[in-house]
Amino acid sequence: MTEPVAKPQKTDAWKGLLVVCLFIATCSVLVGRKDQAPAKRLEDVTPAAYAADGRRVPPIAIDPTKTRWKQTEAQARRYLPTCDFANTDTQVECLNTELHFVDRFVAAMAGDFFAQTAIAGFFMVPETGTPNPGTPTNPLEACAWFTFLGRGSTDPGIQFTTAIQCERLTLLGKADAQASAAAIAKAVNPANKPPAGWHATTYPRPD
Repeated sequence: MTEPVAKPQKTDAWKGLLVVCLFIATCSVLVGRKDQAPAKRLEDVTPAAYAADGRRVPPIAIDPTKTRWKQTEAQARRYLPTCDFANTDTQVECLNTELHFVDRFVAAMAGDFFAQTAIAGFFMVPETGTPNPGTPTNPLEACAWFTFLGRGSTDPGIQFTTAIQCERLTLLGKADAQASAAAIAKAVNPANKPPAGWHATTYPRPD
């Protein structure tokens, strides 16, 4: 005679369902805690992380009693790395890149929009690979220039790039970038335009 098969107890099914619900609830709590993690305080930023924002260069300030475009040229040269390559071709490329940067920076400070976007691009750190020799990459200044370009702009490309460039900075770096962007906005003026035909042709950079 065949013995009757025992029917599964309903309590077992409810236990399994309860375990699943508890698992989902636990995951939801953990995710919620992650999303609600407190923001870092300024005092929590380490000097090493702060240094990664980029080499500090004092924000530009134009003295109207002095030759304006020469002040913007001097400011541009403060950002330049040192070109000291044994390979002649690499050294020439480095110097040419730096002279082009100075040329575009002076034009940018005179209000040339295309020069301003070029300078913002110069400061960007490439996502992959290494920048060309002489390129003054500086995350802090990249954030500052894109922030300056984004003021009053509805261009989604500029807004998106600004967010990306500034997000990688520490809180202190972001504060510095905002101050630098304000200084740029204050200093940009058509009166900074150099004489007709001027181009950056001198090296090395002054201290």
